[in-house]
Order: sequence, then C-alpha cells, then structure tokens
Amino acid sequence: MVLKMEIAAIIVTYNPEIKVLNDLVSMLSTQVNRVIIVDNNSKNNDDIVFLDENVTVIKENCNIGLAKAQNLGIKSVIDTCTHVLIFDQDSSISSDFVDRQLKCENELLKDNIKLSAVGPAFIDENTQYEYPVTVYKGPFIKHVSIEDKPVKATFIIASGSLIRTSVLKDVGLMLDDFFIDFVDVEWCLRANSKGYSCFINPYVKMSHCIGELRIKIGRRMISMHSDFRKFYIYRNGMFMLRLPYVPFGYKLRVFVFNIIRSVIGVCISQNKKESLKATYNGWSKGFTSFKKTP
Repeated sequence: MVLKMEIAAIIVTYNPEIKVLNDLVSMLSTQVNRVIIVDNNSKNNDDIVFLDENVTVIKENCNIGLAKAQNLGIKSVIDTCTHVLIFDQDSSISSDFVDRQLKCENELLKDNIKLSAVGPAFIDENTQYEYPVTVYKGPFIKHVSIEDKPVKATFIIASGSLIRTSVLKDVGLMLDDFFIDFVDVEWCLRANSKGYSCFINPYVKMSHCIGELRIKIGRRMISMHSDFRKFYIYRNGMFMLRLPYVPFGYKLRVFVFNIIRSVIGVCISQNKKESLKATYNGWSKGFTSFKKTP
C-alpha cells in the first residue's frame, strides 16, 4: 500500500552518450525516490553503471523497443510509487524540475480536473523555437501559445511527462507493438477516451528536436526521419487508424500527412532504394501485423 508520495523516473536508453545520461541521473537522484534505467542492448551498456542504491539498471539482451522498455520500468514501480516521470536518454532538466511538475499537477487537481499527464513546454534545441501547444479540431490543428497557465493539449510528448500510477492502472500501459513512434500519442488519446486530459506545464521547459529534418509545406512544417524511423511512422500510423478510440479527424490527418511524408521522404533520400523499401514495408505491415489492443 502506498502511504506517501513516491516518485520514480523511468529512462530508456539505446547507445546513450554516457556523460549526458550521468548528468540526467545525477540531477534526478536529488529529486525523485527511484531512478529506473531500461537499456535496449546498447553497444556501450557496460558503461551504464551507477553506485547509487536508488538507481536500478535493467539491461535487455536485444532492442525491445521504447514502449516495452517504458512498460518494464513502470511495472517495476507501479505498486510502490505514486508517480512516474518518463525521460529520454538525452533529456536535460533543472534542479527544480520535479517540484515544478508537481506544482502544476497540484493546481490542476485542485480544479477537479481528471488529469492524465503533465508535460513540460519544449524548445527546439537547434533553433530555440518554443513549440506551441497542439490542439486538434477534427483533422485541423490549433496552435495555442504557452503563457502563465497550464494549457490543455490533445496529447503531450512522453519525455519529461509526470503521470500518476493510479492513472496508469486505469488507462493501461503503453502498447508494446508500437515499438517507438506514436507511443505517447496513442496513450494520451486512449486516456482522453476515458475522460482524462493532459496539460502542458508553463513552469518548466526542455529542449527537444523532432525528426532529423523539417520540411515546410505551405504554412506547415513536416518532420522527416531516418529510414529506420520511417518504417515505424508509417506502420504505426496505420495502427492508429485501426484503434476505435482515436478520433476520426486525427486518423484522417495522420493518413494524409504520412502519404506526403512518404513521397517527400523517397524524393529527398540519398538512398532511394532503402527509403522506398522502408516506406513500403511500413505501410504494408500496418495493414497486417497489428494484434494487440489495450
């Protein structure tokens, strides 16, 4: 039985920069009760070593994917902790990050909001552009500026997000089949279907880079990714279309934009054969391989 607030940070690693990871763990160790690192068979996993008894490293013998690794970390603390914080291996936080996340959560809960998760505001690490909150209206999106109050979002990025374990027990964990892309989006939309809402916290900011390349189409920016990621983006995009709780407008937008990404991705690729292969495999597997539902 949980008698007091206990917070665990979950970090999934894959070939991390050890210094960056060490800095993150060092910063977290003074702010949370436990740090759980799940390593996806990194080439440098022998260097992922911590003497702190509150830091646990779970080393996998293969790359089990982001979603399953997050779930392993969550399962190890879900019955003993009140909250989890999810981080990427290259996340960088301030010394009061957790306090500011809890402050935002407390404000929202006091307003009787059925809260799923609180995420930080994000700044592009290359351009210092501050991302607005994205709110979907059917297939269209509305960008909402982040000012001095928490902002309700359709979904939030997993990195830095604060989630109560009671919510995870109600909504369920991440979908293992998704492996990497759409993991956080799917979970937030599933939570939304159960009446929960997620918010962006104006009190904390984190740097982030979406995609290896961004292409401007009209007034919209489209993120482009490596061939490895292309497969999961197109496959998981089709998975999203098959989930009953994902709104139709979002499904339509994902389908249309993935077609655009597919065409542009092949056209600008330096290895068109590999890009075409990843694109074809992603779309085709999206029609045939999805088995699990929450």
